[in-house]
Amino acid sequence: MLGARGDAAEEARLRGLAAARFEAIKADILAQLDSPALSLSDLAAAHRISARTIQLLFEKAGITYSGFVLEQRLLRAERLLRNPGLRSRKIIEIAHLAGFHDVSYFHRAFRRRFGATPDDVRKLASEAE
Repeated sequence: MLGARGDAAEEARLRGLAAARFEAIKADILAQLDSPALSLSDLAAAHRISARTIQLLFEKAGITYSGFVLEQRLLRAERLLRNPGLRSRKIIEIAHLAGFHDVSYFHRAFRRRFGATPDDVRKLASEAE
């Protein structure tokens, strides 16, 4: 906030710091998305804040930590399934590349999110070429 003084200036500074921290946390999650070791507690330790603080940052953005991770993994899986260079890969391999280590859960979550199976998405992408 330009020209702010006192409490308003401090609030603006803290809001900017929280936003920057939140972006750094999201970037860190995206960099580790395929890792089975990705955890809230490890992320909190790496950023030197509490796990609850991370949860609160996500809540302020209108999503949960786990919801964000799931959505990003599903979006990555969809991109990988549509990638012509990965057509020879099995669905289970795509699931693992996207960070899913329970293939059954991957199939359920994918269908719920996209309204189609991973195989359907792959077939539609190959037909569109």
